[in-house]
Amino acid sequence: MTFSTDQIIPQLSFKLQELKNTLYDISKQNDTSPEGNLRIANQGTYAQYYHITQKNNEIFIPSNQSEFVHKLAQKSYNQKLEKILKRQIQHISKFIEKYNPSELVNAYNNLHTERQKLVKPFFVSDEEYAAQWSAEPYAGKPFSDDAPEHYASNGLRVRSKSEAIIADVLLKLQIPFRYEAAVKIKVKKGGLSQAITFHPDFTCLNARTRQEFIWEHFGLMSDEEYLENAIEKERIYATAGYIPGINFISTMESKAVPLNRKHVEQIVKNLLK
Repeated sequence: MTFSTDQIIPQLSFKLQELKNTLYDISKQNDTSPEGNLRIANQGTYAQYYHITQKNNEIFIPSNQSEFVHKLAQKSYNQKLEKILKRQIQHISKFIEKYNPSELVNAYNNLHTERQKLVKPFFVSDEEYAAQWSAEPYAGKPFSDDAPEHYASNGLRVRSKSEAIIADVLLKLQIPFRYEAAVKIKVKKGGLSQAITFHPDFTCLNARTRQEFIWEHFGLMSDEEYLENAIEKERIYATAGYIPGINFISTMESKAVPLNRKHVEQIVKNLLK
């Protein structure tokens, strides 16, 4: 197994910005907080609240000043959270500064060519991983003699103009994919588990995350029987763990609403780049 090495940096960078934004919001809120602190005294089944002033005087807060109590409590919480946020921001910033994922890949890349032949790397570049994935053989689905001929820009034969559009977008954006590669799905019928074979239109690779997606295009949604079969097929995929947006993509069209190339590009950029 080879591992992706660069996901931790964008994830931590996103988290770092999130923490900084929260710290900024808390700081603004603290600027308008009342002076002093809150002390809570339990009196049986109810609580009494006291305002500790900057001069360390203790003043009882009557029940009709609940908003003031909430502001003092929020201030105390914010102050604690502010310290934690600053500490975590410092830790994450230092990690991002020191961590260099390319070192893991270069441990193999910097070996002599002859030594590389003797070693199975744990970490490879995204490009190398994509190349290895693309080189793996797979079983496709044969075309019948009377099937219409449609081709993607690289000469790949597909079954429809819409599939050619999807293939061309994947090629343009340099997304590795397999066309109609066999996928075995386990389903339960009558309490028994059995395997069925699907040939999703595309199996795509996000080389950056090393995540595979299967992509089904449903092209005849105006036909009622086709629509029902498409819904059932997607349901079977879901029971087998293929979830839309996570590892499953579906596009669809009807006579009135054809496939939109820009929509396809947006899906690919959001999920596969």
